[in-house]
Amino acid sequence: MSLVYGVGYLLVRALSFLLLPIYTNILSVNEAGVVFLFYTILAFLNTLYNHGMDSALLKFFDVNNPKTVVTTSLVYSFFWGFSFSFLIIFCYKLLGFSYIYGDVLLSPLIIYYLCAILFFDMLSSRAMNILRLTERPYYYLAVSFISVLVSFSFNYYYIKVLGVGINGVFLSLLIASFVQIVLLAPILISYFKLSDFSFSILKKLLLFALP
Repeated sequence: MSLVYGVGYLLVRALSFLLLPIYTNILSVNEAGVVFLFYTILAFLNTLYNHGMDSALLKFFDVNNPKTVVTTSLVYSFFWGFSFSFLIIFCYKLLGFSYIYGDVLLSPLIIYYLCAILFFDMLSSRAMNILRLTERPYYYLAVSFISVLVSFSFNYYYIKVLGVGINGVFLSLLIASFVQIVLLAPILISYFKLSDFSFSILKKLLLFALP
């Protein structure tokens, strides 16, 4: 079972290596640089979006009613995700960042792509943890494999076939994140019941997560 989870984890981590030849051989040096910077920003902001709530879910899932823990985590995550996304977009608009970097023309929608990817990934990480906690390794592996396949396929299609360049990278990431959350939605829905939301559980989750 641990081997299956390990394979799923490695598939996700191997995606960047699979995409590297596409980015370096087809995109310009400046475009590839912006893509790698985008990945770095995603990794940094992903930490702020999650801020330890994944670990808190793992900690309290079996200690309290699982549906109460998951519902509380999801309600908070929705509220936090939308609020933080709004703050990012507001600051982006307020500071007036340019959509042109060197000879690279970015889509005006890039900030929305960024926030949507982060939001979907935040929810997906909750569901993936539930799969681990409930011992569903093949579901976990299937979602990991499909996510990698979708991301690689759309990157190749947009960059190599359509030749839309760097904006195809961002759109591919968004599509892959959306497909992943759609695949995991049944898990989240099965554990979600709004009436089970608990402020006392939320306090425990945050006290464990934030440090």
